[in-house]
Amino acid sequence: MKKVFILIFLLLTLLSFSVKNVIYMIGDGMGINQVMLASYLEGRLMNFMKTQNIGLVTLLIVM
Repeated sequence: MKKVFILIFLLLTLLSFSVKNVIYMIGDGMGINQVMLASYLEGRLMNFMKTQNIGLVTLLIVM
């Protein structure tokens, strides 16, 4: 079954010449500590940590 998915992925990659859409997942509650812990447990850098630009956002709500 895994070979079928790989074959379909390769065929779709060869047929598409440009990227049409990009879906980027943002983990809610993924602070720098959680990301570093996951990286440490995996024993390698996470893929999204290898990107050229990384943005961090902090929200402060005062009531």
